[in-house]
Amino acid sequence: LLEQYPFIQVSVINESSSSLLDRLLHHQLDFILMVITDYEFQGKTDYRFFPLEQKQILLGIPNVHPLYDKGGSAAFPAFLSDSEFSSMEDAPFILPDAGTVIGKCVRRFLEHFQLNLNVQLKISNRLTNQKMLSEGSYASFLDEASAAALPQLHYFSLPGTPSLFEGFAFRQGHTLSQIEKYFIYLEYRRLHQANSAFLCPDENTRQILREYGEDCL
Repeated sequence: LLEQYPFIQVSVINESSSSLLDRLLHHQLDFILMVITDYEFQGKTDYRFFPLEQKQILLGIPNVHPLYDKGGSAAFPAFLSDSEFSSMEDAPFILPDAGTVIGKCVRRFLEHFQLNLNVQLKISNRLTNQKMLSEGSYASFLDEASAAALPQLHYFSLPGTPSLFEGFAFRQGHTLSQIEKYFIYLEYRRLHQANSAFLCPDENTRQILREYGEDCL
């Protein structure tokens, strides 16, 4: 960004999503790069969101579970029937903490399907969660990127395809500058290099990318 616009000054803040949104709405930040749940993406918000990536939430199970051999990879998860999913209630689970974005999505999913899992731990730190799951004793819910880092688990897609969306948030009514559009394009390029098959579901985002000769699936 600074190579293209060397005259600008950039300040970066790393805080929780709720804190950053509060700063954004009080005109203390120009925009946020953040992850939101599918519920937030589909609902009405007091900010304008430009999604760049959709990440499906998957059920990952260890090799000690009877359904392990039926599972697929993170890239090609298998389908789990309702009866098979109900049988997961006895498996030991590590869940993402409800204070995290993925934790909110998982909690809403479990409440919707009225599932009572055997929860051993709730973890807010992503790296800690991956380390615990790598030991092969627990099942959990992971987004596709985290699942790809744990190939020793086998994965199933979930009913309703719960997902997370990564993108940029701006205040309602804000007109994007060319610099801001260029930064959205740069982040698209970064995500595209890491994963060439992701979905960009919003026409407003597509319009920005077309200005730079890009589009997404």
